[in-house]
Amino acid sequence: MAEYRLYRNIEKSIIDFLVEELSAATPPWTGFRVEKAFSQIHEKNLPAICVNVEEPEIKRIEVGSNLYEEIVTVSIRLFCVDDGQRLDLAHWLTEKVMSGIDYYEYTVANEIASHDSYPDGIINIQKIVASRKELKNTSDLDKKDKFRHLFQFTCKVN
Repeated sequence: MAEYRLYRNIEKSIIDFLVEELSAATPPWTGFRVEKAFSQIHEKNLPAICVNVEEPEIKRIEVGSNLYEEIVTVSIRLFCVDDGQRLDLAHWLTEKVMSGIDYYEYTVANEIASHDSYPDGIINIQKIVASRKELKNTSDLDKKDKFRHLFQFTCKVN
């Protein structure tokens, strides 16, 4: 049985959180896929969401100590069917993540990732780095990229 490390646990926790929250929303955000790989977005129909851990910032807590903290940057890309959906989903996402996201430590058995029923911590959002239309000149773009939104934040696990 294998275990995910911190970054994969963060990604998987966020993906599971989004899948659950999309279906629980009133009205529900139906038809959305949540993916880890950017390449999977273009293989199927829109709308879709892509979650990626980007670069971590690792700092020593104090000089001479082996203790450190990791501030992780997470990018969530929204691939929407129109500009209204993009704006509505970006606003909804901001409201959902600001209170934190349950963090789970996943184990993998038979190529299936699972976690205990109780969270192992919380992903605390430190700062929203970006919430904007990702590509400005969209006239010649493929429809899958026309209404793309970048939602990016820094976080740490407590």
